[in-house]
Amino acid sequence: MKKVCIIRHGETKANLVKMFQGNSPVLEMAELTEDGVKQAQAMGEVLRGKNIEIIYTSPLNRALDTAREVQKVIGEHVPIKIIEDFKEISLSVYEGRRVVDVSGELGADVIELWTNGDIQTLKEHYDLDASFFDKYQNSFASEETLQEIGKHLIKRWASIAPEDAKANFGKKGLVETKKELGERALRVSNEIAQTATYKNIAISGHGMFIGRFLLETGFPEVHLRNGEIAVFDYDHGDKTWTLVEVLENPFNVKTGRNISMANFTESPG
Repeated sequence: MKKVCIIRHGETKANLVKMFQGNSPVLEMAELTEDGVKQAQAMGEVLRGKNIEIIYTSPLNRALDTAREVQKVIGEHVPIKIIEDFKEISLSVYEGRRVVDVSGELGADVIELWTNGDIQTLKEHYDLDASFFDKYQNSFASEETLQEIGKHLIKRWASIAPEDAKANFGKKGLVETKKELGERALRVSNEIAQTATYKNIAISGHGMFIGRFLLETGFPEVHLRNGEIAVFDYDHGDKTWTLVEVLENPFNVKTGRNISMANFTESPG
């Protein structure tokens, strides 16, 4: 049995304005705020008694800087290892844009369309090629179709996007579906838990990544705010994840950020 503590990085400026951060490595708004650093330090205090032997982290600065702040508290003898596949979902040209703005341009449901798919809505509200609908009219529930929907929507949005977003469109690639994110999150977490020689592990990650991991492991009702920790037992033999507890962040409690989950609104990234 291994103990795995999955921590959501500290607050960023982008979190405060509900901006899509995605996995862009150069988004200035995705850096930790002063409070984000304090959240990370408080996480270190929480983890001090967990005998953490290694911290795995996403390569993105907000997660890596969180890991470094935790390390300062629990001991710099604890190594940090970057795992590329722990990075956040790819959101292509959505990255660096507020949720409300993207929704306003493409319609209130656009953020979910690449996973939920609604051909009729798309046909009525978006200027897409008619042959696309003819091809997929009877099979729009398939994942292939949802990816195609996502591609068409992104291309459509790119045509009206700011110039800097257009310039980066080809470089960043298309959005990753939430299904793909969930599969990646579970795969890389299983790989680490299976192969690591350590018994007490910490992982510094991202909101959407952690959310899909929780869904894949059977805990869709759990949501982590910035600076919170989900503690799991991982059974090496059965390859199963058991959620033991969710640890609140002392800084969040002190500053009144530990709001009830009934009032919780996810801040992306």
